[in-house]
Amino acid sequence: TDLEKCLDEKAPKLTFITKPFPPCNIQIMVTSDGASVSWSNPDCEGHTSLTGYKVTLKTKADGKIVKEECKSKAGSNSLDFENLESTTEYVVAIASICRDSDTTIDRRNPYSSPQILEAQSDFIEKTFVPLPKPPTNLMLESSQSTFMKFKWDPPTDCNTKL
Repeated sequence: TDLEKCLDEKAPKLTFITKPFPPCNIQIMVTSDGASVSWSNPDCEGHTSLTGYKVTLKTKADGKIVKEECKSKAGSNSLDFENLESTTEYVVAIASICRDSDTTIDRRNPYSSPQILEAQSDFIEKTFVPLPKPPTNLMLESSQSTFMKFKWDPPTDCNTKL
């Protein structure tokens, strides 16, 4: 009917996306100067607008952000962090991101531009500490049948707390 046409043309168009589930199976492989973080897509991935992940690395003591990166869902679900201070406690946080551009143009305003809609899951956080660096210049100072005496220098990383 004419009334339905009139209402349909004047009714505002609403487009929204729901909050995605967070990533799962987060694993951290730690080395003496970094870490490699990997994760799986959300268990209930049925979200059609899942576009990627936001990954943040910060120090646990003061919350200072060391690195922040957005990873595409099409890419690998892993990220390497290098040149980290050994024995400093870090927190890695990962969230799923859904993004969709609303291509509906408001008929009442033909000059309106499409809106980009975004939703983010809760962050999943994991804490880790890079391994301490090994001592240097390890030398056998003396030995006998019942003991051995070794001498070494501390690690070259001056930030290491021993």
